[in-house]
Amino acid sequence: MIKLVPNWSLQLFKYITVIGLFLLIPIFSTVTFRVAIIVLIPTLLTFFIVSKMNLQLLHCYKPGICYKRIYGERYISREEIKSISFKSFFINTIFKVSLLNGRSIYFYNWRLDEKTRTAIYKLYSDKVIG
Repeated sequence: MIKLVPNWSLQLFKYITVIGLFLLIPIFSTVTFRVAIIVLIPTLLTFFIVSKMNLQLLHCYKPGICYKRIYGERYISREEIKSISFKSFFINTIFKVSLLNGRSIYFYNWRLDEKTRTAIYKLYSDKVIG
């Protein structure tokens, strides 16, 4: 079993970006700093709650993938998986699971270093793309 951990660097980057944008709004518009802060606090709280709810669980097993999102825990059976792939950007790696029914599920808030990707490749060696 491979238990993935959240990508805390990505989470920190998201928060810094949101805070930076809200601090720049008063400089480039007629919105006051006070209004920007009043909007920033609920936005950050909502952002934090949604992120926390989406970062609860992602486990890869030989028989499938188990993950938890806002709407509850889900399971993808190995037989349903058509392919898996990884795509890296900046400080993030997107884990894509393509299903036989044509749907794709993306996991982008998780730390997927080389060791973790190699372990996932070994688990699903017949499903790997790229």
